[in-house]
Amino acid sequence: MFGQYLTPEPVATHVAELVDVDPTRGPVLDPFAGSGILLDAVARREPGARLLGWEINDDVAHVGRAALA
Repeated sequence: MFGQYLTPEPVATHVAELVDVDPTRGPVLDPFAGSGILLDAVARREPGARLLGWEINDDVAHVGRAALA
């Protein structure tokens, strides 16, 4: 039903390096969170970052929540 494309780890790491994390401006948002690969990369780079992700596929969202816990 839903096609999944997981962001490759090198791409997620590169994007995390480009993100300007500033907790005073709010969370880092991933509107297509999938299994949390991008949010995990941001969390590794900025451990204090507030992260927020949305995922339409409940099964994949469950994997993402578990991976980021």
